[in-house]
Amino acid sequence: MVTICTVCQSEVKKLHKYRYRTTALSTKTRDTSLLDATILNWNSNRNVYIKWVKGHLEKVETDAALWTREMWGNHLSDRSAAGVLTSPIYQHQNLFDNIPLLTPLPPLDALSLTPSLVLTGAWYFGTEKRQLLSSSTLDRIYSKRLTKYLMDRDK
Repeated sequence: MVTICTVCQSEVKKLHKYRYRTTALSTKTRDTSLLDATILNWNSNRNVYIKWVKGHLEKVETDAALWTREMWGNHLSDRSAAGVLTSPIYQHQNLFDNIPLLTPLPPLDALSLTPSLVLTGAWYFGTEKRQLLSSSTLDRIYSKRLTKYLMDRDK
């Protein structure tokens, strides 16, 4: 069993709501392609559970010695996003019994990862480089029309 924890409660609710839907997602939904890809992957692996955890729990529980595994995961994710986790050893609040040993990975561009999120043979909205688009088809049409209008106007 794999549990994916996230602080984004609205996305967890949305994924659970759409997981067993019987109709297609509306193309007006801004993140249709990403939701479809996530749900397709999730449904192909029943051993995955997506769980919401409250973010920034260090504001609620200041003593890191009392943090749960999820709290540590949230904290380390925040530190990673801030660029603080640059060495393999990380110590918080001088806790010697809670020093995680980390294996830093090279940074990866999210757009280069998105083609691997979609299962082979699945349909999705994407660019010519197979990068998933998070905007709806209508948003893309309006954006292209606006770009064309501005280019024509500026000529």
